[in-house]
Amino acid sequence: ATMNAFLKWLEKPETVKSYDTMHENIDRFISKANKTFEDRGFPLKLTNWFSVWSMLYTEPGRFHWMFQYYLKDAGVNLSWVGTGRLLFSLEWKQSDYDRLLE
Repeated sequence: ATMNAFLKWLEKPETVKSYDTMHENIDRFISKANKTFEDRGFPLKLTNWFSVWSMLYTEPGRFHWMFQYYLKDAGVNLSWVGTGRLLFSLEWKQSDYDRLLE
């Protein structure tokens, strides 16, 4: 019954639009973040495939592993694999992505 409800919801035009908007917001966030990191000389690059994203370090460094702890302290919930596989929520708005870059 639950899968049936999800599949019916998934076929609605407003659902498709929600996913399209989310993917546009994510692509915009990734581009803006990468430009900001490059401009500031941070050895970090974000990459994504739809709502799944990762953090990649562009230079070797002995303290990169600490970054995930700073993110957690700032309220960013990471998956159990740390910065290797992260997910964005369908509920996020543009303001949420902007806040993440602050």
